[in-house]
Amino acid sequence: MYQIKVVMFFVIGMVLIMCPKTGRAADASNSAPSSPTVSLTLADSVRMAMSHNYNLKYYQGAKEKSYWALQQTKAGKGITVTYDYTGERYKPTSSNHYTNYFDNQVEASVTVYSKKIDAEIEEAKQDLQYADLDVTAVRQQLKGTVISDYFSALEYRNEFKISQDTIKNYQDHLNFVQAEFTQGLVAKTDVLSSQVNLANEQDTFIQSRNNYNNAIAALNNDIGLAHDTPLILTDAFGYLPYSLTLEECLQYALSHRPELAQYEAKKKGAIAEIAEAKSGKFPTVKLGAGQEWYDYQKVSGFNNGNWFVELTASFTLFDSGLVNAEIRQSKYNLDMVTNQADAERDSVLLEVREDYLSMKEAAQRIKTDQVTIQQAKENFSIESVRYSVGAGTNLDVLDAILSLNTAQVNYTEALYDYNNYKAKLEVAMGVPVV
Repeated sequence: MYQIKVVMFFVIGMVLIMCPKTGRAADASNSAPSSPTVSLTLADSVRMAMSHNYNLKYYQGAKEKSYWALQQTKAGKGITVTYDYTGERYKPTSSNHYTNYFDNQVEASVTVYSKKIDAEIEEAKQDLQYADLDVTAVRQQLKGTVISDYFSALEYRNEFKISQDTIKNYQDHLNFVQAEFTQGLVAKTDVLSSQVNLANEQDTFIQSRNNYNNAIAALNNDIGLAHDTPLILTDAFGYLPYSLTLEECLQYALSHRPELAQYEAKKKGAIAEIAEAKSGKFPTVKLGAGQEWYDYQKVSGFNNGNWFVELTASFTLFDSGLVNAEIRQSKYNLDMVTNQADAERDSVLLEVREDYLSMKEAAQRIKTDQVTIQQAKENFSIESVRYSVGAGTNLDVLDAILSLNTAQVNYTEALYDYNNYKAKLEVAMGVPVV
């Protein structure tokens, strides 16, 4: 009994000793170091996205796959060399003796005429062209996405700072109102309304901070960094007037937009598909030459030999209308692709027009908002002074603070819209990624 108690006390003591260590270990594991802060320019962000984006890597892999599919198709017209060995032992029905036969054969053959293979090669070429343009389009779209996300982070960062300044304005005003109320110079409603406006802006501040954090996470996702990586965005919003006219942008898009070039490749592929269907009406000709060695005794089978040359032509005499049906399908497919190409052309031109006009509209707002900010600042200053001397109302000051906040937010949004639509316009036009 004594030994049992000793053992129990020993076990309890070990548990008490180990528990704190376990707790500290858990705390240490849960407090993993955060990712280091990264400074990024816009150009850095685009470059990193081109190197790390998984979607782009997917399309680059698809392009490589199309390249090797083309090589596989071309191999159908290349030289093929085969080797066959046959070893057998059999007994003819008219004999009581077994016979051995050993044979070696090497043959080289090549397809010298095949409209089907020629058409398949052309289709594979257009598939490769399409895949290459896919990579170009994805690169341009990725650049546009990165620019948009970078500018979104800048926008929310600016709004975050604007909200901080607005909170300070409300707080300073509230402090003054409370001092006046303490002296019995203003009504309780002035204090309450000032507190409400301050609280409302604090809600906006919380939302702006969350929007900024989400924008940083989205940008990190674009460029291949951990989502919680802190970023220092070193570029700022700018406004540089766009020099091209709408007509110049439209013409540029018709010549450079990769999606339009893709439809040209699809039309060529559809034409090649028609040629492939028509190939069923033509023969396939193959040329072959080889050497054969055989023996009735030795397993190696090299005792006797002969060579041969052969020309083979295969042709379908009757197919119950199969080829004609395939030709009709292929022709309708060409019509479908042509209609899709025309629809895509209209869509691209509309996209360019919308982005261009939206960019110009944002440019006009930038100029207007710049003036509005100066007017709002002056108004806030005047209303603050008027209220301090008893010539103005509390509502006048609160409205002035709100007007200044609205003017600053509008200016930030106009800058974002201008730069964002400019980036979208370049994607719509097919401006290459350099």
